[in-house]
Amino acid sequence: MKDVDLQGLNENEVLLDSMLFRMIQISENAKKLSLEYRLKIVKFRGMQCRGLEIG
Repeated sequence: MKDVDLQGLNENEVLLDSMLFRMIQISENAKKLSLEYRLKIVKFRGMQCRGLEIG
């Protein structure tokens, strides 16, 4: 994804679909993480979007 801006992403449907699919995979796999693990990881911006936010 190097050197791809928002306009380029919107114009490339295959790339956009690929990125969305990867984001869905991250979200689905994040749900499988144990509460113990999720409590130990360092919080970062966007965690809630990825389904990792704890209360």
